[in-house]
Formats: sequence, C-alpha cells, structure tokens
Amino acid sequence: MLTRSDEFGPAAQDVRKRLGDAHLTSIECAGPLVWLPVAADLALQRALAEILGAERTREFALASLRELWAGSLLQPLLITAVGIFGLHPGSFAKLVPAAWGLLYRDCGRWTVGEARPVAQIVGHG
Repeated sequence: MLTRSDEFGPAAQDVRKRLGDAHLTSIECAGPLVWLPVAADLALQRALAEILGAERTREFALASLRELWAGSLLQPLLITAVGIFGLHPGSFAKLVPAAWGLLYRDCGRWTVGEARPVAQIVGHG
C-alpha cells in the first residue's frame, strides 16, 4: 500500500514523513513474504487518513484490497467462498476468518456466527 500511495504525488511524501523512520524502514525493507508488525500497518492507515481524509483513504484501501484479492493467494479462497456461500455481504463475513489468518500473524482471530432472525415491530397509524 505504501508504494501504491505514491500515486498521490506530493501527499505521498507527507504520508511517508508521518510514518516515521522506524515504520517506513520496516515497510520498505520487507520482502514479499515478510510478515510486517500490525503496528506498521496501523501507522500507515493512520497516516493515510490524516493526509488524505477518511473518504479518500477508504476508497484507496478498497481499491488496494481488490487488487490484493485479484492477484494473490486469496483469489482462490474468494472464488471458493462465493461459490459456497453466494455473493452477498454475509459470504464475505464468512471469508474473513480464513483470510485474516493468511494476512496477519499473532493478531488474534475472527469468528463469525450465523445470523438469527430478528423480530421487527412496525407501528401503523
């Protein structure tokens, strides 16, 4: 994501400055198979939000996630999940626990339960 943020021109330099030397070095020196500390990821997310604003950061993060899922080990997992669970928000919720374990190490785990029907009371008149 750091490299992709270069598309923002001068704002990208502000993001890099906001990250600080320690996080910047750990991200830039990491190879493709290195697990980065979650603190570095959070620092990058915060720097992006502070420089770009919440909406632009959200759009950028979603585009980055789509790119990651389309060209990585997660693509077969995504295709399988859609085939089994269907294409709706709940199908992606069921995918999160498996994807989380592939993306993050020593950072907790996700569990997703089944939704229960909810009674809805509607007043008329």
